[in-house]
Amino acid sequence: MTRFVAGWLLVGGLGLGCQGNTDAPETGTPADVDTDTDTDTDTDTDTDTDTDTDTDTDTDTDTDTDTDTDTDTDTDTDTDTDTDTDTGEACEGAATCALPVTGADATCDSTDGPGLAATSTTPGTIDVRHDGWAYGCCPTMEVVATLTPAAARIDNVVTSVGDDCDCVCMLEVSWTIGEVPAGTWTVVSGALSTEVSVTSP
Repeated sequence: MTRFVAGWLLVGGLGLGCQGNTDAPETGTPADVDTDTDTDTDTDTDTDTDTDTDTDTDTDTDTDTDTDTDTDTDTDTDTDTDTDTDTGEACEGAATCALPVTGADATCDSTDGPGLAATSTTPGTIDVRHDGWAYGCCPTMEVVATLTPAAARIDNVVTSVGDDCDCVCMLEVSWTIGEVPAGTWTVVSGALSTEVSVTSP
């Protein structure tokens, strides 16, 4: 016996019915499935190397050398010799000044008479010998030498300090004057005088 129930059909115990609108199975590819099979790999094989072979070298051969052969040599043959005997500065502005005297000594004179000799063997000095100066025997001598630049003159005053010897003879006195400026000088001792030239020390 077949029973119809609204909305249901029972056939052989199986229930088949209209269950409303049922979607058909989706046959496309679901949107949430990533099917990207892109296997892109960077195969850039750029082997560009700088092959700049610019061999430009500086070929500037400028060899300019100074060939100035200026051989100017001063051959000044000025033979002017200073003969100026101005000794105005010898006494530092004074009219006269004393010069140092060393070696004053007296011995018995063996000459025949008085005489005065002056020599300059060392620059700046005068060696003086006064023969027949006076009578005595063995006195101690003192000599004062005074320079007068304006007159080119050196005056010598000779003095016997003491004579204890018991004898008498004509004395020869000698001494050395130092610090004499260069020039020609008149050397005076007592009544005698002589000239002597002196070079710079």
